[in-house]
Amino acid sequence: MPTLFRKYLTFLLLVLFSAAAAHAQTKAAAGKTIDLSKIKNTEAAKAFDDAKESEKLVLLVFGAVWCTYCRYIEEGAMQDAAVKRTLDGFVKVDIDVDENPDDAQLFDSRPASRGGSGIPAMVVFTPDGRELGRLLGYTTARPFNLFLKGTLKKRK
Repeated sequence: MPTLFRKYLTFLLLVLFSAAAAHAQTKAAAGKTIDLSKIKNTEAAKAFDDAKESEKLVLLVFGAVWCTYCRYIEEGAMQDAAVKRTLDGFVKVDIDVDENPDDAQLFDSRPASRGGSGIPAMVVFTPDGRELGRLLGYTTARPFNLFLKGTLKKRK
């Protein structure tokens, strides 16, 4: 029995440290400004222009066709009614990191196997390219919606 408790405690500590590390990465990246002239993906570049006109934020969603968790987010969290309402405040662009490796590197959203911070990655910017927040890895609707609402508050 003590061995089982020790394994459980080790697992719990590992989860807590992983969450703390992910949170630290998210906080550290916020505030960074991207040189918009370096964006190669025309849809992403257009999103920043559209965001300026509509006074919305830009949500870049980095993923890949082979990424199971990216698909889970698109089919799950992104389809939630509350998330959809919150997404009205954003210009959203999906970026495939395999088709857009230069942009994935520019936004530090390459797969971890290629030296990046990993995918799925949801990164929010102001229309002028200032990063407001970054959410890495799989998420469900509620935490994703809280993340989005938090970035909307940061803009004000």
